Amino acid sequence: MFTSCILFIGNAVIDEELNQKGKYDYWWSHAMISDSTHDAIFKYCDFASNSKSAMCNGIIDKAWNEMGDVDVYNIYAPICLTPAERNTSAIPGSVRPPLSTFHHL
Repeated sequence: MFTSCILFIGNAVIDEELNQKGKYDYWWSHAMISDSTHDAIFKYCDFASNSKSAMCNGIIDKAWNEMGDVDVYNIYAPICLTPAERNTSAIPGSVRPPLSTFHHL
């Protein structure tokens, strides 16, 4: 006898309004967008109706610009730089060398 089982794994979006609000709250709580941008998003964007005004679109664009080149799925991941960017990104002496010894308390 053959028995089948279906298993769904994933991170489904259950409620689009809650998903959108949660995204901007997360960005704000992790200092990825400013207080004023966060406040403006919740003032000018009506996520319940899923329709965005010109003002809302402008504020959302501002949030994405403030966030910068960050992987939204792993905000702590290093930014991948091209070899040319790697050579010009750090001023000599501005990066602390790694610790070579361990201190036990």
